[in-house]
Amino acid sequence: MKNYFLTLILLVLGASSASVAQASLLGSTVFLSHRSPDLSSVTESYPVNVENGTGDTNVFGLVYTSNPESDRILVNFFRPFDFEPTAFNGHAGEFVSEPINDISVDTNLKGWDSSRLAYTQNSFNFNWSGLTVDQDSYFYAKLSFAGNNPNQPTVPEPATILLFGMGAGSLFFPSLKRKFSQK
Repeated sequence: MKNYFLTLILLVLGASSASVAQASLLGSTVFLSHRSPDLSSVTESYPVNVENGTGDTNVFGLVYTSNPESDRILVNFFRPFDFEPTAFNGHAGEFVSEPINDISVDTNLKGWDSSRLAYTQNSFNFNWSGLTVDQDSYFYAKLSFAGNNPNQPTVPEPATILLFGMGAGSLFFPSLKRKFSQK
């Protein structure tokens, strides 16, 4: 009876601590760039090892900062500026290690609409062509990754599998112990 109680505790602990690894940019190297007058023309580019906080923030063209976080790109403008109306004049990111599923934007940029946003599984770009910004302007893009899709099956972390295995093993071990002690 004591062993079954221990098994029950291990199984409950395993079920309650079951966690799923979430896709994230943390620890990845992402290439952030400003591009103008078209998407193929890089005016400034930085490889960024993504970490929590502001240690990975880069300044672009003395106009804005870009700070990648685990699931978002935080852009803050720190001076008035008119983005020249060209085919493309904006921010881009490449070599995102996790497949991008969707991007939502929170911004106070007048004239911004979703037609200025484009992304693939491993890149994104935000076209600010013809827009005007000031020191109070911001642009926050939240990235949803394919690995975080609630409709996809979840894969438990190794610790969860270990707890379930210990619980199942403790159910089997007492009968095995009795079997060999009777011989």
